[in-house]
Amino acid sequence: MGAHNFQRLCENLDLPCLHHKSFQSQADKLYSNTQKVRDVVFSKAAEIVRKEHAKCDPRVAEPQTLMDIAVSYDGPWLTRGHTSLIAVGCVIDVLTGLVLDAHVMSSYCQACEDKKTLQKEDADKFAVWER
Repeated sequence: MGAHNFQRLCENLDLPCLHHKSFQSQADKLYSNTQKVRDVVFSKAAEIVRKEHAKCDPRVAEPQTLMDIAVSYDGPWLTRGHTSLIAVGCVIDVLTGLVLDAHVMSSYCQACEDKKTLQKEDADKFAVWER
């Protein structure tokens, strides 16, 4: 949800709105905390995968040893049958079924759209925004 949609939601709920810079600041904090949780979860998954593969091949028990393991990749776009702007790709260990890595892919950029809009509407505002 972008700043504009959040503002519309607040208006519909008769709540005070955040300034777009405050919204972006909160979104950045949320993203940072989400990344920390993501790192912990994927590290734990990697530890479990290493332990399970070590049962089959004791040489991979050492954390510094590279593992040659079978993985699958799944990366569906979220809206099937329609034009979707977002997809999530996951690397999955075949033995355990645990997700080892995931990446969100998007063909849309809110900052790019804001830039285009400001360039068209007001060159002075765009110059201030660009700083």
